[in-house]
Amino acid sequence: TPGEEGKLENNKLTEDVNPDKNISSWKTKRFIYNDELLSKVILDFNKAYHTNIVLKNEEIGIKRITTQELNEKSLNSALTIICKTLNLEFKTETDQIIISEINE
Repeated sequence: TPGEEGKLENNKLTEDVNPDKNISSWKTKRFIYNDELLSKVILDFNKAYHTNIVLKNEEIGIKRITTQELNEKSLNSALTIICKTLNLEFKTETDQIIISEINE
């Protein structure tokens, strides 16, 4: 069932509600964040878009973001929304996308 997860332990199958609203974002490209660490958002984006997004420094990763649904946005659109919200910028280099503070 959507929003649930199954666990198999000791040959017993149980189901439970999965609290991660983005559990299927890797295939749906739908993301919802409520006071989430940017580092977690980047992990989700890397998985969903098969890309290599990196943070220029670790301090950026502790920034928190709340979004309405980023629904089937292109990676560029989603990053633009996230970066504008957190006063960041991103640039594409050869094999990665680097997120940094503006004018860093």
